[in-house]
Amino acid sequence: MRKIVILIVGLVFVGALAWGQHFYAVHYSRAGGQDLEISLCNTTGKDSSYTIRAYDPWGKPLWEATGVLRPHNAAFHLIGNQVPEKETNWGVLVVDSQEPLVLGLEYSAKGRLHSVDIVSTVVPAREAGTAFQVAGYYSQVPDSFMALAVMNPWDQAVSGRLVVYKSDGSVAYQGDISLAAYESNSYSLAKLVGEDVTLWGLVEVVTDGAPVVMAAKLLIGGVLQVKNVIGALRVVVQPAAPTPPRKV
Repeated sequence: MRKIVILIVGLVFVGALAWGQHFYAVHYSRAGGQDLEISLCNTTGKDSSYTIRAYDPWGKPLWEATGVLRPHNAAFHLIGNQVPEKETNWGVLVVDSQEPLVLGLEYSAKGRLHSVDIVSTVVPAREAGTAFQVAGYYSQVPDSFMALAVMNPWDQAVSGRLVVYKSDGSVAYQGDISLAAYESNSYSLAKLVGEDVTLWGLVEVVTDGAPVVMAAKLLIGGVLQVKNVIGALRVVVQPAAPTPPRKV
């Protein structure tokens, strides 16, 4: 059973538009008493129609709504009013709008606000033959607990690799990832790299043809923080060095 835990991270680069409009994707969870109130703020002087959809970790649609925002107006949706509490009810929440938006995200657990995030970065458009990197900071030191949610906001499968680097640049973990349409997966840093005072640095996901989004959750001192990593860098994947000919 897929179950999200917790994490933290940094934002990377603003990408291009998806679907010819403005496309956003963030994490939500209704597991373990968690909830999300999302506010959609129209930043322009024009009306903006929008669609918002929530999926479970396997990409099954759980809820959809549409609306129109007047210029500089805002609307909010409490996900708990639409998606019931359940350990498997978490994943990616996507928003498609005519005009640019600012998303205000208020994460709570058992009715208490614990984290606020603000997202205005669109998900970069898909591009065949292009590698996309999403990267952030992690810290798996004593007395903290982190997890990473990797989410596919697209209607097609995405594959790539997840790499966790130590602060000296050496690899602490690497593995392949494969996500079906709108599918999400969670990775406990404790299980991937363990715990040590030297375990902090860079975590990255590199995918082929379409970018994913990440959410980072950190639980430290009983306080939960949630940060979404939306931006993606287009990267050039270096080819493997040629193998020298064997001597005969």
